[in-house]
This record gives sequence, C-alpha cells and structure tokens, in this order.
Amino acid sequence: MKSIKLFLILFIATTVIVSCKKEEPEYDVDKQLAAEEITIKNYVTANNIPALRHDKSGIYYVLTSPGTGVYTYSNLSTTAVTVKYSGKFLSGVQFDGNTEGITFGPPQFPNGLNNLINAWKIAMAPKSVGGILEAGLQKGGRIRIITPSPYAYGPNANGKIPANSILDFDIELIDVKNN
Repeated sequence: MKSIKLFLILFIATTVIVSCKKEEPEYDVDKQLAAEEITIKNYVTANNIPALRHDKSGIYYVLTSPGTGVYTYSNLSTTAVTVKYSGKFLSGVQFDGNTEGITFGPPQFPNGLNNLINAWKIAMAPKSVGGILEAGLQKGGRIRIITPSPYAYGPNANGKIPANSILDFDIELIDVKNN
C-alpha cells in the first residue's frame, strides 16, 4: 500500500512540474521580418543612408561598385571569396571585421560560400541562384548590406551577436574563384 501511495505522489508531483514548464514561443520568420522592416527603415532614415535598395528578402543594400569580371558562382560550395569587411550592430558598435583580407572557402571552409550567413550569399551570388545582383558581386566589388536577423543568425546567439540581431555589413570583394 505504501508503494502505491508513493507512486501516486511521485506521479502527481511529476505531472504538476511538467505542466508548469513554460513553452518556448515558436519562431515566426515572417513576423520577425515584418517587425525588423520598421526598425531597418527607421535606421536608414536616421542615418541618411543614400541610394539604398530593398531586396525581396528584406535585405537593404547599397552597391558602391559591382566590380569587374565574369565569375558565375555556379557552385557556391566550391566558391572561395577573399574579402575585407566590417560588421556592426545598428547601434554602431562593430562586432567583427577584417581590413587585411580573409578568404572564406576551401580548404579552411570546405563548403565555400555556403558556410557564410545567407545575407552574404544573397549579396554576392547572381540572381540566377537567389542573389541581389544580376551577375553577382565581382572582384573589386563593394556592397553594404543591412540584413534582417533571419538572414544572419536568426533566433540563435553567435558569440558577440545576440539572437535576432539586425546587422550592417560593408563588404569589399578582393577576389572570387572556384576551388
């Protein structure tokens, strides 16, 4: 009899504890993009960012120079890019950057351009594979992108970058090639 009572007490206690656990809200990409659209528009206006274009993805961009060349970006997993860049939050605080030139691609990054956040792929690749620019960013090209969080790190924090962060990048493409 004692073991039945003990079992019932444990069962009830477990049920109460489990039912009290808060459920995490489901991440809704469309809702997140809609909320961030307003924030990005306000940021652009407040900072007088000129010649800004808006892509269907929700990424805002300024193309300073498309660069020169005819690289086709036919296989993003074997595409290596060497870039100089800075990444900052909308507060103006820089969280990352490289002024010497860093290569993202094989062998250090075995999946080439596919290793990068979606915003970078969209900024560099041609329209034929989901990019912003007709022919893609070419060698010597420069672009500034202001990306909603779903095209950066989304609901996941990444090092210094909190979850759901809108990011502002300046990217200069030093070289692009197939590895």
